[in-house]
Amino acid sequence: MKQLLLFTSILATSSSAFAYESTYDKIEWGSRGTDSNYCLDITNKQGKIAYGLKAIACGEGLHQFSPQKYVREVLGTDLPAGFDFYWKVWSPTGYGQAGFEGRVVVGGGSCQGLPYNSDAQNIQWDCRAQDVHYCVDIFDSNNQIISQAVACGDGLHSYSPSVLNLASGNYGWKIWSNGGYGGAGFEGTFQVGAENSSLAVGGKLYDDNCSTCHGINPASGRNNIRRGSDPMVSRRAINNNIGGMNYLSFLTDAELANIAAYIQNPNPKVPSILARDIENKAKIEAEKTNTNNDGRETNQANEGRETNQANEGRETNQANEGRESNQANEGRESNQANEGREGNETNEGREGNESREGNEANEGREFSGSRG
Repeated sequence: MKQLLLFTSILATSSSAFAYESTYDKIEWGSRGTDSNYCLDITNKQGKIAYGLKAIACGEGLHQFSPQKYVREVLGTDLPAGFDFYWKVWSPTGYGQAGFEGRVVVGGGSCQGLPYNSDAQNIQWDCRAQDVHYCVDIFDSNNQIISQAVACGDGLHSYSPSVLNLASGNYGWKIWSNGGYGGAGFEGTFQVGAENSSLAVGGKLYDDNCSTCHGINPASGRNNIRRGSDPMVSRRAINNNIGGMNYLSFLTDAELANIAAYIQNPNPKVPSILARDIENKAKIEAEKTNTNNDGRETNQANEGRETNQANEGRETNQANEGRESNQANEGRESNQANEGREGNETNEGREGNESREGNEANEGREFSGSRG
């Protein structure tokens, strides 16, 4: 106990200037009302106090504690990277709650937040100090909670109100974390069914005046366009001619506000006029492509028919040539037959002559015999 009290007196600091922090190096909290006496407990995720770590530090004006120094200097060891634990602060008027409890991740590094965004499709927020755990509350137009802690989680930095299927109207949201509730960057408003109003108007204004330098979709972040989600930032840039924006001085504050609404929600359900034009052009190009393809197919079909006709022509010629060849052969056979007949006739002639000559010789011998 003496060692613990000595450690507490060295490591716990009384301070009137403080900010919420929850890291392995330092836990820090603010004041709860007029309370001046505080004690720190180390707990698990369910809030159960870890054995031997109840009131690990207590003191008047106590607002800071270093877990790392305690583990190293008092326990003589160290915790591995990734090890986590929780803590809660007690004071006479309360125990734990926002700003007085938190989670520590050894070697967890800094918080990884997201750029601020507030629309019916998506709300986003950055880090609040070193807070890890965040919850989202949704409000109606009368600032009455309609969905408390609708989403909670470690490292949670975005939520889509669209999953709630809210009716058309105006809504608000606030983020709770150990370091606070709501406040700049951690609360906002959005409108359901607003696609045909400020978003559509803002989309047209953006297309006409901003898309040349910042691209068709402001979600790309090209040339720092996301800063335009605050209309006052855009107005200062115009007034100071930052990036040559002075030529947009004709835009009214209301028009800049509509552009800001569109930049916050660059993909509304009803697309901007330019987006519709692009979609129509794409359809026209697709139809042209299909027409060209049909034309090519027709030409190919014609070419195929011509090829078939040519082939048929060649076959016809070949058939004619075959018939002519047959006729020639038949002619040659006819000539040969004629020549055969002529040969036969010649032979017959020779045989006839020889017969006549034989007869005449015989007759001669007979005549000679008769004389003798």
